[in-house]
Amino acid sequence: MMNSKKLPLITGLGIFILTLVLFKLVFSGPSLRAKPFVLDSTQKAHYENIFIKDKYNFRDGEKVDFLKFNEEIVILNFWASWCVPCVKKFKDIRKLQNKFENKIKVVGVNSGENLSDKEYKSFKQKHKLKFKSIKDAENNILSKFHLSFLPAVVIYHKGKVIHFSNDQKSFKYKAIESQISKLLK
Repeated sequence: MMNSKKLPLITGLGIFILTLVLFKLVFSGPSLRAKPFVLDSTQKAHYENIFIKDKYNFRDGEKVDFLKFNEEIVILNFWASWCVPCVKKFKDIRKLQNKFENKIKVVGVNSGENLSDKEYKSFKQKHKLKFKSIKDAENNILSKFHLSFLPAVVIYHKGKVIHFSNDQKSFKYKAIESQISKLLK
């Protein structure tokens, strides 16, 4: 039997640990991965095949056909409103859109949540999103890309994968900006 004098200490310790876990979730966002996912040549080919073959609809009903975009660079940005690192990444996405204006196309994939049109418009306005998103409430697209966590970004140049990042830290704005600049010369 447990000594009744130790019970408050154990309870306090349990509350402290629970508080630390909740603090991490609130300020870092949930993380479902043990280690970053590295894109190999087979996965790259799979992503490029999706780019060529798959058709989706934006939330407003407009068809998404990657091959019919006029822009050479397409950025596929997987995000969710509850994902703190995803929201932080929007700033860098906006900077790329401002710098390269009509030369890049950003397509969002709103994964794992079923925002109403009103909630989506409010979120889009609050975060000054200048890109349209595909609704992926059931994570079908996320699964097709073999991803199980957010954020994730796939960047294509003329249908070929040139960049993949699967967390906030691997999305290095300056390196991506430089790479896009070189490709668009």
